[in-house]
Amino acid sequence: MASASSPDPPAANTSPPDDAVDDGRRQVAVAYGWLVVAVLGGGFLVDYWSNRAAIIVAGVALFASLVGIGVAIRKDHENTGADARARRRRIRGLLFGILLALVVVVFVLPKVTGAAPRFAGLSFLAAVTFFVLLSSLINEFRFSPRFSGARGPVIIGIAVGVTVVSLWALAGIRSTVALAGGALAIAIGHIGVVAGSEDWIDRQADQDAGHLRSPRKWIAVLIIPGWFGLGAGLALLLAAGLTWPYALLVVGALGLAVASAASKGDGDLLAILLAVTFIWAGTPTEADPDLPRTTEATYVVLGDSFISGEGAEEFFVGTNVKDSDAADENICRRAPTSWAALLAGSADRPSTVPSSVIFLPCSGAKTRDIHRTDDSQLRQLEQTLAAEPADIQFVLVSIGGNDAGFSILGQTCIGPGNCAEIVESFRDPLAGGVENRLITTYRAIRDAVGDVPIVAVPYPDPINPLGCAGTLLDQAEHRFVSRFVAALNDVVESAAARAGVLYLQPIETALTDTKLRLCDEDTVRDRGINFIEASPMTGSIDVTFNPLNWLNNSIHPNERGHAAMLATAERWFAETQLVNPEPTGEVFVVPPANELVDRATTICPDDSIDCTDREDPLQWQLRQAVLLGRSVWWVIALIAGAAWAASVPIIAAAHARGWTTNGTLRGLRRMLFGS
Repeated sequence: MASASSPDPPAANTSPPDDAVDDGRRQVAVAYGWLVVAVLGGGFLVDYWSNRAAIIVAGVALFASLVGIGVAIRKDHENTGADARARRRRIRGLLFGILLALVVVVFVLPKVTGAAPRFAGLSFLAAVTFFVLLSSLINEFRFSPRFSGARGPVIIGIAVGVTVVSLWALAGIRSTVALAGGALAIAIGHIGVVAGSEDWIDRQADQDAGHLRSPRKWIAVLIIPGWFGLGAGLALLLAAGLTWPYALLVVGALGLAVASAASKGDGDLLAILLAVTFIWAGTPTEADPDLPRTTEATYVVLGDSFISGEGAEEFFVGTNVKDSDAADENICRRAPTSWAALLAGSADRPSTVPSSVIFLPCSGAKTRDIHRTDDSQLRQLEQTLAAEPADIQFVLVSIGGNDAGFSILGQTCIGPGNCAEIVESFRDPLAGGVENRLITTYRAIRDAVGDVPIVAVPYPDPINPLGCAGTLLDQAEHRFVSRFVAALNDVVESAAARAGVLYLQPIETALTDTKLRLCDEDTVRDRGINFIEASPMTGSIDVTFNPLNWLNNSIHPNERGHAAMLATAERWFAETQLVNPEPTGEVFVVPPANELVDRATTICPDDSIDCTDREDPLQWQLRQAVLLGRSVWWVIALIAGAAWAASVPIIAAAHARGWTTNGTLRGLRRMLFGS
């Protein structure tokens, strides 16, 4: 009898399980990360002896791998097995190794070898890596079951303690140490906000029901008091002397930062993208250097930022590049809208002004940069004339402001504190040193160009001494800056007379007569002077993203200001015979005592200010920052707490409905890239 056939066994499932696929992807991410470490280390070493291509490739690969590793860590927290924990330990070890490699290359190797890599982006690369590592640690903290409960308030309490210790105990050691401690406190506070928000949202967001638990309760307990707290913080900032625009900016920026930290997503990444967009949009455009040039009659322009066109929205190609390689660096920021450049092409120029110009000024230049350095402006003029001879009709030169500390003065006064208190720090240059250097410079120009008229250009008064609510300066600082510029112009005029060169006196009041100074008009669009103007330099990424390189356009004439100075100069040239006057004096070693006293008392704004303090402006700025931190830290804490209270219930309700920052970013990615 035939036996019944047994059923065929089920076909084996040859596809790997989902967790195996995820495990394979994570292993690939880890392997890729180790490969990046090898490439990174090799790239750093190669860069010591070769070009920058290797380090750029390594940097891009590093950043991409860190993003991938961060995603792998976050996804891996969904698994709790021993294998998953082992993988996380390996990944954390990898991240620590990358950070250690960066520390060694950026800080240790330059100290040991005495030579640093030529890639200027190292510091920026290290900062980005640290930020990504910090984000990974925060994610580890967020997802780990070992940390729960009151972790947010505890960490925020630690941040407050670090703040108090930094601003009071450490300030006695050094201001920079205190400020570094304050930055650490902000980082710790950020972690506390992230952790506390995570716990609160998980408890209160009912994702099954799709709404916030007890919404009316939290509206009454958190949202309404939060908005009242924001209003109180705004009122306190206004009472402290901030004007409405700046007070609103502080409250808005701090509120968005806290809401981003509380968003239980990649709000920090969104903030970075917005910052990159802002910097990219604010970077000045470039113009081709198409100034009129002939081999016949021409005039020459030498000097610093006030005549190069600093303050404009556009610069000539290649003159706004900062780089660690000196051969590639040119931060002269020469603008086609400079009045001295526009003069050659102006339809209203007098007959004594040629239609050709050799334009050589450079932002930041001092008197030594005119005639003493290897790449001095006179040497550039010599090279230009050797390649293309021309008949020079006159020379315009605006110099001396940086020797007197004008640029430092502007930066100092914009910061916290009353800069009029350190008048003594700016007296000595005005007392004699700058005048001697100016006379020597004018004579060096004469030796280079021969018996050609030389026109010394003063500095326009940038600010109304009466003050207004549109700047961060108080009235004493307004008077101090205005009087400093007047005293500086007295020095330039005296040096011009002693050296026997012409002086374009009406430029002093070019902005005053047209009501274009700061505080001459109420609306920003009518100003001829920039106050705080973001204008990033181009170059390596750490240069472009460094906030210290954004404020060069501040306290400089803009296009409207240069147009007013152009009209003033045209009238002066039409009325003035271009003949150098006879010199009235020699270079003096020590000026007369009464001249020292006159200049010193002139720049002090009034008797109510103690103008006898002598302190390095940078150290004074740091000390003022610490004092400001002591006085407003609790106001900042109030605004931050109020912003959290006003935003976290709304964020929790959004999460309960499935609206997340990560989902928003994914939607943007699909919209932009189609995947």
